[in-house]
Amino acid sequence: MSKLEKAKADPRIVPLLTEVKSHCTILFKKSDGDAWGSSLTGEVAQIYHAKTAHPAASLAHELLHIIVQLKGIKQIRIGIWTLDRTELFNRFMEAINNELQHHKMFPTFISAGFTPSEFYCDSDTQIESHLRSNLANGFKSLIELVPDFLALLAPGGSISQSTKDELLEAFLNVNDRIYRDQLVGIRNEISTWASSNSFDNIPTMKQICLHMQNPCVAWFGFSDTDKPPNAGFFVGEQFEVEES
Repeated sequence: MSKLEKAKADPRIVPLLTEVKSHCTILFKKSDGDAWGSSLTGEVAQIYHAKTAHPAASLAHELLHIIVQLKGIKQIRIGIWTLDRTELFNRFMEAINNELQHHKMFPTFISAGFTPSEFYCDSDTQIESHLRSNLANGFKSLIELVPDFLALLAPGGSISQSTKDELLEAFLNVNDRIYRDQLVGIRNEISTWASSNSFDNIPTMKQICLHMQNPCVAWFGFSDTDKPPNAGFFVGEQFEVEES
């Protein structure tokens, strides 16, 4: 029996697997990289698996990504924002999708019998050195900083709470504290989201964007083919996009 099949048969996994199967078809595919991943399109859930020291926990993590999306969390796939139009914008969208889901997934992950240190992929042990290196180098913009900040605020993982507290203060003080007020606001939004019963992530996304730019000129869509104003959502006032 493969490690994936053993993971699927793990008693901690069975209820999660059953819940997802009650709503959609699950397809398993070997990942092209060294990390697990998942996607939900209509009634098809795709889970990408890779070698890992804790396959059951990795499978639980991806199943929970699917479950919180089935409960209402929406993935943003495309966006327009006057704050930034480079690859940093795509990194921000990926981070906010992922990290908001993690806060809703984590309690179920723990109650299923897994440990906080198993919540992320094996390379999570390198996250502390990654964050310290970026802090030492400084950040050229707020949108460059926020994905790392969201990773620090995420639940579970290999970093101790005392170290998280230390790194939090370092983030608030980075670049001579010029982002401190915005980061405190984002931290408060994340705290409220994590403790709420809602799975509607759009208001929290809007508030995070408003802490980063206010007034905010941004629009986000839920598929690569979405276009404003008939799909997706605006953060502030609606605006028109000229066709090129």
